[in-house]
Amino acid sequence: MANICVEMSKIEASVVEANKNGGVGIEQMPLDVKEKLISYLSPLDISRLLSTSRLVHSDISLARTVWPTSQEYLIRRCFRSGSERVTRRCFGVVVPYSQSDRYHSISLQCDWVDDSWTEQQAQLYIVSQPKTRLPNPLECAEAALTLPFDSDAVVANSSVVRFYKTTTALSFLPKPAEVYQLWCHLGLGSRHAVTLENITIQGLSYGSKKPKFEVHCPSLP
Repeated sequence: MANICVEMSKIEASVVEANKNGGVGIEQMPLDVKEKLISYLSPLDISRLLSTSRLVHSDISLARTVWPTSQEYLIRRCFRSGSERVTRRCFGVVVPYSQSDRYHSISLQCDWVDDSWTEQQAQLYIVSQPKTRLPNPLECAEAALTLPFDSDAVVANSSVVRFYKTTTALSFLPKPAEVYQLWCHLGLGSRHAVTLENITIQGLSYGSKKPKFEVHCPSLP
């Protein structure tokens, strides 16, 4: 929180200085201030900004990588708590690679719906796990699926699912020494059912070099 306050103070100082010269829009801000402002925006808001401001687009270059690479490989997952009363399922792992210092974000997006008639409780969580907890760094994506949920390491979470289909998106700033689990929390009880469709992972980075990351999203029973 302290770091954010310092950065916002720098941005405010730049705006005040520019206002002394007759006003300012984001197009007239220094490049480092533009990048700092954009770092607080969601991927959807960035797309809107770059599409409406040609001058901002000419200054700031953002490269994108999307997984899966083809629409025909879009992932669908169905989760039910069942008689074993499973409350959470880890359905995927994201492993960022080099140049994470230039990442803007990695995002999970999907369509989802509550298929049960019980109280709505389901939420999605993204949880960070240090690579040092994994037994084999070369197979860290698959190994990370077995690590337990850590409520103290949640980097993003969704609102509660609805009875009708909606689209949800979660974003986080990745770190190279961590892997990120994708969790679906179903809720307490044995009658919860949630369906996730069109699961996609998107990486955004500053510059022209596309961000690299691995996604492990296996079929689950």
